[in-house]
Amino acid sequence: MKISNVSLERDSSVVRASARITWEDSAREPIVLRFESDAHGADDMEATPEAFLAACTLPAMRFGERRVAIEGSVCPRLAGGLGRAIALLREFFGPPRRPVAIEPSEGFREPWRRPADRTAMFFTGGIDSRHLLLTHRRESPAGRPGAVEDALSTFGHLCPTIDATSSWNTRVVPVLAAAAQERGLTFAAVRSNVWELAPEVEFVAEESLSSALAASAHLFARRYTRILKASSREAPRVIRSRLQAQMDPLFSSSAVEFVHVPSPATRFERLAAIAAEPPGVEDLVVCLAFPGAERLNCGECEKCVRTMTALEAVGRLDEAGRFPRGALSADAIRRVAIGPYDVGYWSEVLPALQARGREDLAGIIRQKLVTARREAEWHAHEGWKGMLRRFDRRYLEGRLLELSRRLKRGTGRGAGEGEPA
Repeated sequence: MKISNVSLERDSSVVRASARITWEDSAREPIVLRFESDAHGADDMEATPEAFLAACTLPAMRFGERRVAIEGSVCPRLAGGLGRAIALLREFFGPPRRPVAIEPSEGFREPWRRPADRTAMFFTGGIDSRHLLLTHRRESPAGRPGAVEDALSTFGHLCPTIDATSSWNTRVVPVLAAAAQERGLTFAAVRSNVWELAPEVEFVAEESLSSALAASAHLFARRYTRILKASSREAPRVIRSRLQAQMDPLFSSSAVEFVHVPSPATRFERLAAIAAEPPGVEDLVVCLAFPGAERLNCGECEKCVRTMTALEAVGRLDEAGRFPRGALSADAIRRVAIGPYDVGYWSEVLPALQARGREDLAGIIRQKLVTARREAEWHAHEGWKGMLRRFDRRYLEGRLLELSRRLKRGTGRGAGEGEPA
């Protein structure tokens, strides 16, 4: 992969950092990778080589590129961290992940670092980032050294930039800006087409999400010296959270420290803490369905229904003005699919829901959790069969499982009679 023509353009309303991305070992079309900001952050944004290196290296690994050649000099700390991140991914997920050589045309050099420390955080408008700010403010109140002063919102790393998603982002940015200002934070927003580098939900969610976020953070090296990222799931429940906790610091440079902030609180506990203190949940935004209607939360997807159920359990649903009124019902819960990774979220809501007398909702959740837990056991790969499946996935690329399925078909035993296909 080659990263060339790194540049920064400004016009009356938008600043744009861009570079041309050319694939060398993969039959993919070149793209122009762009990061854009407007009134929210345009004054401080720069086209740093570190931003493009962080965005491109893991997608380069994903598509078998042997190197990333980039114009200019890059931070040796970031380059080394990206190599260690690839090693961790290979250790966790197995082949065909392999090292990617980083080749800057002007060698490795520490970038300029602002002399005064300043702390920022990723601000999504959701539960995790708001809880991070709430707890961090208790330890480092505004005005004290180390206090969070800046909020950064990113868009374009989790989805394609199309009319539906762009329209939602246009509507959500003013809401986030107002929420950040209310909490005493300077707000910046970046939109990009990072998704086009590796447009695969599973890869982005499990491997490249943090490096894409770090890319946006490295654009603002003149503004702050470190940025905080909230843990999205409690590590004791989801092993991938432990992987992210190890990987996130590896995307730091000598100019911008990338800090993973764990929390012992479950998602329900985080929501309850947010709801209990002003300004509460009025401007809470959690939806990733990008609804086109006036509401920023669709009120229909699993994440929205789960969050509304938790808000009802803590007695704050009526205060959450960004959700459709009256959207939570027994039928709404029946319609959503509770997946194996969602079991913990729904389970922890049940006691509070029952305490509020909402057995009509709790009963349906318990029924759905029976099926979801069976799925969770399968995905957890328990017992000796699980050990065999993990070995097969990591070292044999699933060939044992495929052979087993063929043998079952050959003896008349279908997938429905054995383990889930």
